[in-house]
Amino acid sequence: MRLERHQETGLKLARWTFGQGPRVVFAHGWNSRGAHGLGFVSPLVDAGFSVTLFDLPGHGDSTGHACSVVHAGRALRAVLADL
Repeated sequence: MRLERHQETGLKLARWTFGQGPRVVFAHGWNSRGAHGLGFVSPLVDAGFSVTLFDLPGHGDSTGHACSVVHAGRALRAVLADL
């Protein structure tokens, strides 16, 4: 797991990356966490993709106490910019 503070969000966002190749970024649903997407990892890695899972703010291992569509969008943009 990689836990980094992102300037744009001011939060530490947990993320995991598997495999190599064109990247697929998995954003989990509400009241969930990135680990719930692990079932997608093996088939995508076997197909030649790199898969990144991450926890939205206030979810899983990421910091934060609130999350809205705006927070989620900013977090996704921060993770993509870092990749």
